[in-house]
Amino acid sequence: MTASSSSPSSSAATKITVFVVGPQKSGKTSIANHLADLADSLNSSEYHPTRGVRILEFDRAINPRNKEIVISVELWDCSGDPSFMANWPAVASSANAVLFVCSPEKKQEKELELWHSMFSFLSDSQMCVFGHKIGVSAVKASKPKFAKGLQRVPFVLTSLDEPDHLKNEFDMLLAAAHTVHAENRERDEQAILAARY
Repeated sequence: MTASSSSPSSSAATKITVFVVGPQKSGKTSIANHLADLADSLNSSEYHPTRGVRILEFDRAINPRNKEIVISVELWDCSGDPSFMANWPAVASSANAVLFVCSPEKKQEKELELWHSMFSFLSDSQMCVFGHKIGVSAVKASKPKFAKGLQRVPFVLTSLDEPDHLKNEFDMLLAAAHTVHAENRERDEQAILAARY
Protein backbone atom coordinates (compact mmCIF):
# COMPACT_ATOMS: atom_id res chain seq x y z
CA MET A 1 0.00 0.00 0.00
CA THR A 2 1.45 3.36 -0.93
CA ALA A 3 0.43 6.72 0.43
CA SER A 4 1.32 10.38 0.54
CA SER A 5 0.70 13.28 2.89
CA SER A 6 -0.22 16.86 2.17
CA SER A 7 -1.83 19.80 3.89
CA PRO A 8 -5.61 19.69 4.28
CA SER A 9 -7.16 20.79 1.01
CA SER A 10 -9.32 18.09 -0.52
CA SER A 11 -13.03 18.77 -0.28
CA ALA A 12 -13.81 15.22 -1.53
CA ALA A 13 -11.72 13.58 1.17
CA THR A 14 -13.34 11.45 3.85
CA LYS A 15 -12.55 12.74 7.33
CA ILE A 16 -11.17 10.10 9.71
CA THR A 17 -10.42 10.99 13.33
CA VAL A 18 -7.59 8.96 14.86
CA PHE A 19 -6.67 9.14 18.54
CA VAL A 20 -3.02 8.44 19.44
CA VAL A 21 -2.99 7.30 23.07
CA GLY A 22 -0.79 5.52 25.55
CA PRO A 23 1.49 5.94 28.55
CA GLN A 24 3.78 8.92 29.03
CA LYS A 25 7.13 8.94 27.23
CA SER A 26 6.14 6.18 24.81
CA GLY A 27 6.73 8.21 21.61
CA LYS A 28 3.18 9.32 20.74
CA THR A 29 4.17 12.87 19.75
CA SER A 30 7.16 11.69 17.71
CA ILE A 31 4.91 9.30 15.81
CA ALA A 32 2.22 11.98 15.31
CA ASN A 33 4.82 14.44 14.00
CA HIS A 34 6.20 11.83 11.63
CA LEU A 35 2.78 10.87 10.29
CA ALA A 36 1.91 14.56 9.71
CA ASP A 37 5.30 15.18 8.04
CA LEU A 38 6.33 17.83 10.55
CA ALA A 39 9.99 17.64 9.56
CA ASP A 40 11.14 20.37 11.99
CA SER A 41 10.00 18.24 14.92
CA LEU A 42 11.29 14.87 13.71
CA ASN A 43 14.89 15.19 14.81
CA SER A 44 14.30 16.55 18.30
CA SER A 45 15.48 14.25 21.06
CA GLU A 46 14.21 16.46 23.88
CA TYR A 47 11.13 15.27 25.73
CA HIS A 48 8.27 17.77 25.86
CA PRO A 49 5.13 16.30 27.45
CA THR A 50 1.87 16.99 25.63
CA ARG A 51 -0.54 19.05 27.70
CA GLY A 52 -4.03 17.70 27.18
CA VAL A 53 -4.28 17.12 23.46
CA ARG A 54 -2.67 18.38 20.27
CA ILE A 55 -4.71 18.02 17.07
CA LEU A 56 -2.91 17.67 13.74
CA GLU A 57 -4.75 17.81 10.41
CA PHE A 58 -3.39 16.51 7.12
CA ASP A 59 -4.51 14.67 4.00
CA ARG A 60 -3.25 11.19 3.24
CA ALA A 61 -3.75 9.34 -0.05
CA ILE A 62 -3.96 5.59 0.46
CA ASN A 63 -4.34 2.83 -2.12
CA PRO A 64 -6.17 -0.16 -0.69
CA ARG A 65 -7.09 -2.64 -3.40
CA ASN A 66 -5.30 -0.39 -5.93
CA LYS A 67 -7.94 2.34 -5.67
CA GLU A 68 -6.71 5.72 -4.45
CA ILE A 69 -8.68 7.22 -1.58
CA VAL A 70 -7.89 10.60 -0.03
CA ILE A 71 -8.36 10.66 3.72
CA SER A 72 -8.55 13.93 5.63
CA VAL A 73 -6.89 12.86 8.88
CA GLU A 74 -7.60 14.54 12.19
CA LEU A 75 -4.93 13.10 14.48
CA TRP A 76 -5.44 13.62 18.22
CA ASP A 77 -2.05 13.37 19.98
CA CYS A 78 -3.32 12.74 23.53
CA SER A 79 -1.32 13.26 26.70
CA GLY A 80 -0.41 10.15 28.62
CA ASP A 81 -0.47 12.12 31.88
CA PRO A 82 -2.95 10.37 34.22
CA SER A 83 -4.27 13.76 35.36
CA PHE A 84 -5.98 14.13 31.94
CA MET A 85 -7.56 10.64 31.91
CA ALA A 86 -10.92 11.86 33.21
CA ASN A 87 -11.33 13.99 30.06
CA TRP A 88 -10.90 11.27 27.43
CA PRO A 89 -14.23 9.39 27.74
CA ALA A 90 -16.11 12.62 26.87
CA VAL A 91 -14.35 12.97 23.50
CA ALA A 92 -13.41 9.36 22.68
CA SER A 93 -16.75 8.76 20.95
CA SER A 94 -15.61 10.98 18.06
CA ALA A 95 -12.85 8.52 17.13
CA ASN A 96 -12.96 6.49 13.92
CA ALA A 97 -9.74 4.71 14.87
CA VAL A 98 -7.25 4.54 17.71
CA LEU A 99 -3.50 4.03 17.71
CA PHE A 100 -2.19 2.75 21.04
CA VAL A 101 1.50 3.49 21.57
CA CYS A 102 3.64 1.73 24.16
CA SER A 103 7.27 1.01 24.83
CA PRO A 104 7.82 -2.73 24.22
CA GLU A 105 10.65 -2.74 26.78
CA LYS A 106 8.37 -1.59 29.63
CA LYS A 107 5.47 -3.25 31.40
CA GLN A 108 2.62 -0.98 30.27
CA GLU A 109 -0.12 -3.54 29.67
CA LYS A 110 -2.40 -2.26 32.47
CA GLU A 111 -2.23 1.33 31.19
CA LEU A 112 -3.04 0.19 27.65
CA GLU A 113 -5.97 -1.88 28.90
CA LEU A 114 -7.38 1.23 30.58
CA TRP A 115 -7.03 3.19 27.32
CA HIS A 116 -8.57 0.28 25.40
CA SER A 117 -11.66 0.32 27.64
CA MET A 118 -12.40 3.90 26.48
CA PHE A 119 -12.54 2.79 22.84
CA SER A 120 -14.44 -0.49 23.26
CA PHE A 121 -17.08 0.75 20.76
CA LEU A 122 -14.51 0.41 17.94
CA SER A 123 -13.84 -2.90 16.18
CA ASP A 124 -10.42 -4.54 16.41
CA SER A 125 -9.73 -3.50 12.79
CA GLN A 126 -10.10 0.16 13.85
CA MET A 127 -7.30 -0.23 16.39
CA CYS A 128 -3.58 -0.90 16.31
CA VAL A 129 -0.85 -1.08 18.95
CA PHE A 130 2.53 0.35 18.03
CA GLY A 131 5.26 -1.11 20.23
CA HIS A 132 7.50 1.88 19.62
CA LYS A 133 11.24 1.68 20.16
CA ILE A 134 12.82 5.02 21.01
CA GLY A 135 16.53 5.15 20.28
CA VAL A 136 18.80 2.12 20.40
CA SER A 137 17.87 -0.54 22.90
CA ALA A 138 19.76 -3.67 23.89
CA VAL A 139 16.47 -5.31 24.95
CA LYS A 140 14.85 -7.51 22.31
CA ALA A 141 11.32 -6.23 21.89
CA SER A 142 8.34 -8.56 21.73
CA LYS A 143 4.57 -8.36 21.95
CA PRO A 144 3.38 -7.68 25.49
CA LYS A 145 0.99 -10.11 27.19
CA PHE A 146 -2.26 -8.23 26.84
CA ALA A 147 -5.57 -9.06 28.47
CA LYS A 148 -8.34 -10.62 26.38
CA GLY A 149 -9.67 -7.40 24.78
CA LEU A 150 -6.30 -6.22 23.48
CA GLN A 151 -5.08 -9.65 22.34
CA ARG A 152 -7.04 -9.38 19.08
CA VAL A 153 -5.79 -5.87 18.25
CA PRO A 154 -2.94 -5.86 15.71
CA PHE A 155 0.48 -5.26 17.32
CA VAL A 156 3.38 -3.82 15.32
CA LEU A 157 6.93 -3.03 16.41
CA THR A 158 7.85 0.45 15.14
CA SER A 159 10.77 2.82 15.15
CA LEU A 160 11.49 6.14 13.50
CA ASP A 161 14.54 4.36 12.08
CA GLU A 162 12.03 2.59 9.78
CA PRO A 163 9.76 5.49 8.78
CA ASP A 164 8.16 3.80 5.76
CA HIS A 165 7.13 0.79 7.86
CA LEU A 166 5.49 3.08 10.41
CA LYS A 167 3.52 4.96 7.74
CA ASN A 168 2.49 1.75 5.96
CA GLU A 169 1.06 0.35 9.20
CA PHE A 170 -0.78 3.63 9.83
CA ASP A 171 -2.17 3.51 6.27
CA MET A 172 -3.57 0.02 6.94
CA LEU A 173 -5.31 1.38 10.04
CA LEU A 174 -6.71 4.27 7.97
CA ALA A 175 -7.94 1.87 5.28
CA ALA A 176 -9.75 -0.27 7.86
CA ALA A 177 -11.29 2.81 9.52
CA HIS A 178 -12.37 4.13 6.12
CA THR A 179 -14.07 0.81 5.28
CA VAL A 180 -16.04 0.83 8.55
CA HIS A 181 -16.91 4.52 8.08
CA ALA A 182 -18.17 3.90 4.53
CA GLU A 183 -20.23 0.86 5.62
CA ASN A 184 -21.80 2.84 8.48
CA ARG A 185 -22.61 5.76 6.18
CA GLU A 186 -24.21 3.46 3.60
CA ARG A 187 -26.27 1.71 6.30
CA ASP A 188 -27.43 5.09 7.66
CA GLU A 189 -28.39 6.29 4.18
CA GLN A 190 -30.36 3.10 3.51
CA ALA A 191 -32.18 3.48 6.83
CA ILE A 192 -33.14 7.06 5.94
CA LEU A 193 -34.41 5.97 2.51
CA ALA A 194 -36.35 3.07 4.03
CA ALA A 195 -37.97 5.42 6.55
CA ARG A 196 -39.09 7.80 3.79
CA TYR A 197 -40.92 5.13 1.79
